Amino acid sequence: MKKINQSELNKIIESNLYVLVYFFTKWCGPCKQLSPQLEEIEDLYKDVKFVKIDIEENTELSQDFDITSVPTVTIIKDNEILSLIAGPSIYDILQLLQKR
Repeated sequence: MKKINQSELNKIIESNLYVLVYFFTKWCGPCKQLSPQLEEIEDLYKDVKFVKIDIEENTELSQDFDITSVPTVTIIKDNEILSLIAGPSIYDILQLLQKR
């Protein structure tokens, strides 16, 4: 899972049907638990581009997405947010991916 910024996110959204965006911070305990789990399932969903964004390095972007807590995961399809879940478990994320 690649860590990206605003301009990279725009390019990725334009070139991929589905994008899973994982908002995190370095100091967040639940983020440290979720990150390796996301990396494990990334290979299972070849049609979804997985990316992560550090909200402290990208404050404007996190405000644009109205991120109020971490971890937060969103799935974007055709430049439209399908879902936004704050504090998700890996099971919540798997359910989202299966619904897409």
